[in-house]
Amino acid sequence: LVRHHAGKAIYCLDWEGVATKYPVEWILEWMAYVENETGVKPLLYVSESQVKKYQKVAERDYGLWVAKWSTRKPNIKPWNIWALWQYAVDHKLNLDMDYFNGTAEQFKKYCRRS
Repeated sequence: LVRHHAGKAIYCLDWEGVATKYPVEWILEWMAYVENETGVKPLLYVSESQVKKYQKVAERDYGLWVAKWSTRKPNIKPWNIWALWQYAVDHKLNLDMDYFNGTAEQFKKYCRRS
């Protein structure tokens, strides 16, 4: 596992492509497992078009890393806030960037054990 990264990195489940065919319970089991093993709550990485399907994840207070490849802020309901937003910088070059929604100290809190 990746326990040695606790306190230094944000854990995240990348949920796209074929994964979206699996039930939300799989996400919840994985999130709980990672949290139990590391003491750190992971984020869910998902595209804006899929966000509304994962209300149960939001209700369990897992953070959101949302992908929306434009310059307009993403619609993230049922979450109230996003931790990270992946957006497109240059479509021709297939270049994406990520924006953190907070301060350096808030970033560190996402990495810390509860």
